[in-house]
Amino acid sequence: MLGYKSLRSLLMATVVMVAIPSAAEAQAYSSRLWSFDFFGGVAIPTSSLSDVSSTGPSFGVGGNYYVSNRVGLRFEGSLDLLGGKDDDLAIPSPLVNGESGAPSLRLYHLNGGLEFDLVDRTGGKVNFTIFALGGMVFVNSDKFRSPPSPSAPDGTVNASWQDAYPELRAGFRLGFQLGDCTPGRARVCGDFFINGGAHLMFGNEDDTEFIAALYNTSSFSTFYDFPIHIGFRINVL
Repeated sequence: MLGYKSLRSLLMATVVMVAIPSAAEAQAYSSRLWSFDFFGGVAIPTSSLSDVSSTGPSFGVGGNYYVSNRVGLRFEGSLDLLGGKDDDLAIPSPLVNGESGAPSLRLYHLNGGLEFDLVDRTGGKVNFTIFALGGMVFVNSDKFRSPPSPSAPDGTVNASWQDAYPELRAGFRLGFQLGDCTPGRARVCGDFFINGGAHLMFGNEDDTEFIAALYNTSSFSTFYDFPIHIGFRINVL
C-alpha cells in the first residue's frame, strides 16, 4: 500500500501536472484582455438599398473583451454615409432645403456580440477572426419633396426617412501584428487589419414608400449594405 508520504507526493505531482497547462492557458488568456479598433473605408449598398443610394464612406470604432484565448465579447459602432443617385431620380430637385439632387442616407449602427479567433493570436504575426453581432440601425436621410403616392396623392413636403430597426452584422477580419505581443514582454501592442462583412437590416416597407417613389422603384423592408474597412487595433495586455 502507498504510505502517507507517497500519496502526498503523488497528489502534489498531479496538481503540478494540471497546473502547468492551466497556467499556460491563463497566460494566453491574459495576453490580450482588451482590444480597441479604429477603422474607415467604404459601404456598398446592395439589392433594394442600391436603388435609392450609392456607395459612400464608412467609419467606426469597436472593442473586445476576451473571455478566452479565442473568444471575445465585441461591441461596435459605425456610420455609413451613402450618397444619393442623382441620375436615377424620377422627379427633379426633390430636396426642400434649397438644394437640388438626390437625398443622401446616414446609417448609424450599434452592435454587440462575439468575435472568434480562427488562428491562435499568440502564435504568430497574422490573425484571422470572424464575428457575429446584433443590434440596431438608425436611418436618417436628407429632407426631400416626395412625389405623389397612394398614401399622399398630392405629395408631401419635408418628407424624410428617419427610423430605427433591428439588424444583424457578420463578417471577417484579417490582422497583421505590429510590435511585440508576447505575454509578459509588452503591455500594449497593435495590429493593422482589413475587415469586411454585411449589415442585414429589418425595416418596414411603409417607411420606404416615399424615397422609393423618388426613383420610381418599389418600396422595401429588409435591406443590406457591405462595409469594407481598414483600421488599427490596440491590444492591452
